[in-house]
Amino acid sequence: MPLVKKQLGEYINGEFLKDNGITVLKISTIPELKTGTYGDKLECAVTYQGFAQGKPYKWGMNTTCRNQLIDKYGENTDDWLNKTVPVETSITEKGRAIYIDKKALGMTP
Repeated sequence: MPLVKKQLGEYINGEFLKDNGITVLKISTIPELKTGTYGDKLECAVTYQGFAQGKPYKWGMNTTCRNQLIDKYGENTDDWLNKTVPVETSITEKGRAIYIDKKALGMTP
């Protein structure tokens, strides 16, 4: 019987970051507000160490990440392009979530 591997989607998630040791994301498109199942989220494309064609590349930011990036870089998301964002993951009731590593970003934790 042939082996079947998991198929990766377009969106990065906490499990993918943890499994691949990814701790820094680079914003590669200007974040845009998108309405989805769980309300409005800022969404952008990102790159990271080990990024390649066929790997997840979209980041749908949770409200916490969105607000922290506004505090750090301002409300004009054009200014966020090409910024590197240190990230960490944490278990929540919905699974492993992505959070900004505030200390590494130079913000007060």
